[in-house]
Amino acid sequence: MVGASAVMYYAECNKPAQTIQYQLGQDTEYSTDNAEAVGVTLGCWMLRNSSRLGPLSSSIYTDSKNVIKATTTRTPKSGSYLVEELNKIAAGLMGHEQIQYHGEKFTLRWIPAHKNITGNETADMEAQRAAAGEQLAPQSLLLHYLRNRKLPISPKHLKSCMQISLNDEATRQWNTSHRKQSFANIDTGYPFNNFRKIQNTMTRTKANIYMQLRTGHIPLNSYLHHFGKSDSS
Repeated sequence: MVGASAVMYYAECNKPAQTIQYQLGQDTEYSTDNAEAVGVTLGCWMLRNSSRLGPLSSSIYTDSKNVIKATTTRTPKSGSYLVEELNKIAAGLMGHEQIQYHGEKFTLRWIPAHKNITGNETADMEAQRAAAGEQLAPQSLLLHYLRNRKLPISPKHLKSCMQISLNDEATRQWNTSHRKQSFANIDTGYPFNNFRKIQNTMTRTKANIYMQLRTGHIPLNSYLHHFGKSDSS
């Protein structure tokens, strides 16, 4: 399962003032970037509903550069609807329609992952708890588009997971095939990437001869028969 979370800290306070978690669904249907986008959106939602925002400046930190980059582009991609929802909440947070993430009140910043930074580590832990279903925020605290519904799955991530599954199954079948041993002198690593890399540098004629030599199917007897070096062709 894939989970997302956001944790709010006030200045000069080491304990989180508020935490919100959400479970997206199966890890074969949603990517890490999907979860990061939901997490940033939850952070914006908490800020928007905070009674202490006022004129104070606020920052949202994320360790996903892809999400930050996506907020400034308009190219349709897988999961674009999540970024659109993020932009809507951020626009309301800024108080105008033209979204700027470096205004006086609100800044979206990148933070390195797995560097023992308290807020980031806490958010990761809460996301893991959400993925496991151990801790989920009440529906009343979530954005309207997250309440009582499943998010559209990520086609790109679904295809990627399917391709990995197919590759694993193909490798399993090859490892149990009786033909594996006969290909040992060609390339021991299925699906023969090293052999293909060498073959792709050759012309078609040379690649054909190279394949015949490596597989032992070159018509050598026919050639030697012309010189009387072989009884048959």
